[in-house]
Amino acid sequence: GWTKNGTSASHPGLFADGDQQTKVVFAAHDNPDAVPGNDSIPPVKLAGQLNVVTYTPVRHTVHIIPVNTVALTQDTAAVQAAVNAIFRPAVAEFTVVFEPTLTVPEFDGQLSDIPESMLSNYTPEMNLLKGKVKSQSYYDGEDYYLIVVPSMQQPGRVGFMPRKRHFGFLSEAGLTSPATFNRTVAHELAHGAFHLQHVYDRFDGLSPGTTDNLMDTGGGETLFKYQWDNVHDPESNFTLFDDEGEGESVVSSCNAQPPTEDFSIEGRIVTTSGT
Repeated sequence: GWTKNGTSASHPGLFADGDQQTKVVFAAHDNPDAVPGNDSIPPVKLAGQLNVVTYTPVRHTVHIIPVNTVALTQDTAAVQAAVNAIFRPAVAEFTVVFEPTLTVPEFDGQLSDIPESMLSNYTPEMNLLKGKVKSQSYYDGEDYYLIVVPSMQQPGRVGFMPRKRHFGFLSEAGLTSPATFNRTVAHELAHGAFHLQHVYDRFDGLSPGTTDNLMDTGGGETLFKYQWDNVHDPESNFTLFDDEGEGESVVSSCNAQPPTEDFSIEGRIVTTSGT
């Protein structure tokens, strides 16, 4: 028994107890060439096959913390809804918490860059801000933290979060619209929480800004099927020697079409649209 709801359909046979289990759906129709009693001609023809992957929901909490003069005007519920809409195809969601302003007199307001020769994921300045957050009553080592600073030293950089780390940074000066803010939050969390690489670093010959993927520079929000899997089984590459730009988000534009990828199956619900 299929249950339909608009363009979505579910079936008890598609449910599974484990993570990343594959269920197979076949479509068949009567064979008009079949002859009763002639077993050499099958009575039905296979029209197609659909592999449905099940995922166990992944849930995290992210704290967004303004520093010094930063004034956050975004609505918490709207940010949470936008971020979760991006991660919904991967069956992951975040609880977004906006924390009170963090006053750090010794921070001048502009976040410096990490020198390429520096064997660390954070500068001393970043570690200063991290330490201030860790001293707050809301700090929990299992959660994720995005510290919003007035600006960043490198032009065009709006966010930075090393892969497999719990702390990232956002630039108030570069995040001038709700859409850019929400996407950058999701992009940085994809680095930190799910260890996702930029797509142009993962695939040889792919230039930055040529897809609509979340992990590209074109402003897209799409996640590919292999990234859904990484969300549930994050890549374990050691990050000490990751390229400095691997954890950054920059503002650019993109008019290109994304590469062909799997259709979206959102958890245990099969969603179809168009053909």
